[in-house]
Amino acid sequence: MSGKLGLKLGAVPKREAPVEANEGDAASGQDIKVFFHLPSGTVLEFEAKMGLTVEQLKAFLEQKEGLAFDTLVLTYKDKPMLDPLTLSDVPVDPSQDCHVTVSKK
Repeated sequence: MSGKLGLKLGAVPKREAPVEANEGDAASGQDIKVFFHLPSGTVLEFEAKMGLTVEQLKAFLEQKEGLAFDTLVLTYKDKPMLDPLTLSDVPVDPSQDCHVTVSKK
């Protein structure tokens, strides 16, 4: 199925790419600590770059914790984080730790 912009819409495939910042993102060099608050009550610390997308964060959680990518919902400051956005887009302040709540759909 294609949208008016010629984009193909459909199911999101399983992510197997390594978690890396997008080299073209101007903010990819900024480091930030992300604290994932998991459904189990565990807190997982992750050193990230501001250029990482929410999709890449979900892929990291799938690889590290075995949580199913397509069931994850990430929330920052009580607002859902959308897959195509980077941490810079959300917007996350790189001078502060980033606390993200992880839940399942």
